[in-house]
Amino acid sequence: MDSTSTLWSSPVVQTLFDRAPPAPLSPKAVWHEDLTTQINELPVSVNVRAVLHLLNDNFDACHKLTQSQEGNPYSNHLHSIVHRREPDYSNAKHWIPLFSHEHLPEIYS
Repeated sequence: MDSTSTLWSSPVVQTLFDRAPPAPLSPKAVWHEDLTTQINELPVSVNVRAVLHLLNDNFDACHKLTQSQEGNPYSNHLHSIVHRREPDYSNAKHWIPLFSHEHLPEIYS
């Protein structure tokens, strides 16, 4: 089994993807605090951990990780999403021009 299959089948990811109802746009708290340590221990990239923290409504953890990768278009994109969900619209808007990527026109068209 490759690392991607292992990640997708991990209890952490399954818990996050099985969440019902889906996360609100601007939650009031972290969904499952106990997942924070488990996410941090996964042998995955910084951006994958940031996405998992975002799915868990852990904006502080996601923000710290994306800030540590400032300049990376994927991290900048996640940084914008974190601020959009907080909601901190003006800060989210600041990051939008910073995550330009060749595939974004295709994704957002």
